[in-house]
Amino acid sequence: MESVIVYPYSKLFTPILRQLAYDRKFNIVSVIMPGKWYKDGIDASFVDEGSIIGIEVRNNFEEELNKCSTVIWSSYEYSDKALFQKIVQQIKVAMIKGKNIICQQMLDLEMQQQLIGFSEECGVRFEYQYSEYVNQKYFDHIGRNNVPIITITGIGEDCSKFENQLMVRRLLENNGYDVLLIGSRQGCSFLDIYDFPSFMFSTVYSETDKIMYFRNYVCQLEKEENPDVIIIGVPGGIMPLNDRHNMGFGIICYEVFNAIQSDFNIFNLWCEEYSNEFIKEMENIMKYRFNTPIDCICFSNMRVDNESLDDDKIQYEVLDAEFVNSRLLSLTNLSSYNPLNSQSSLALKEKILSQLIK
Repeated sequence: MESVIVYPYSKLFTPILRQLAYDRKFNIVSVIMPGKWYKDGIDASFVDEGSIIGIEVRNNFEEELNKCSTVIWSSYEYSDKALFQKIVQQIKVAMIKGKNIICQQMLDLEMQQQLIGFSEECGVRFEYQYSEYVNQKYFDHIGRNNVPIITITGIGEDCSKFENQLMVRRLLENNGYDVLLIGSRQGCSFLDIYDFPSFMFSTVYSETDKIMYFRNYVCQLEKEENPDVIIIGVPGGIMPLNDRHNMGFGIICYEVFNAIQSDFNIFNLWCEEYSNEFIKEMENIMKYRFNTPIDCICFSNMRVDNESLDDDKIQYEVLDAEFVNSRLLSLTNLSSYNPLNSQSSLALKEKILSQLIK
């Protein structure tokens, strides 16, 4: 089994780390976070207040490098260019020392080519997880899908949609179902996840073409993989949060639901206190704007920091599972679930199966 370290680690990678730990595809030695503001050796779960993962966080990259054969260069939100350049140099040092690189960090074409060339000089593997290439077959009309589709949508960004995609796939696979997942994030092919296609974010194609191409993309993957069920994670939100934070205006969501018909739609909310009138409004938006109902709600353990709403970047509070449980009790007109709670997750699985298998 390949021994790996993850660098630079942040909450962005935590759902992927949980999945890797569950799959046991790699022997994950440790994860390394930039800086030394945290306790060395703490469990990696501390960043999202979730269940124990069993993988330690370390702060000495060079020392951990000696314990692995591969570095997963994880996607990270850089505060400045200096940190990015420092990490690029550390990745080069890793390759000089004979370590393979699985690159989940999005790079421009020049940097990709530079690092791929450098890896060849070092005689190591550099696996870039993103692809701008779009297969022509996705542009050819091949009909409609025939297997059930579960969609995972959300009120906005950072409301745990990706975490729930992995959780629902795991629950269904444990029940013996063959699941095809088209994730709301890109760069996760090492988790056997199909990327949300890059043409959906391109300015080259018209919105009409994107709808047709996405329908063909889903149908072609169904034809190739022959799954029992398809999960589609929909990037972005359904409407602007305010004038500064538009959450994609719901455009991707509109295109997806014009391309495919959802058989079960999970709607994610930030962990706030909502009235039943607000929930009804969300149901109406999904029904009349996107032509799909909300079948259930999942609460994220993220909450918007209201003081950041006028800033360029929204900040979020991370909440524990018990706090999320308290929010479930306030809703009466829709089934709601807490993915951080194992019993609640199993109840969600039963809800899905009861609706899809009739």
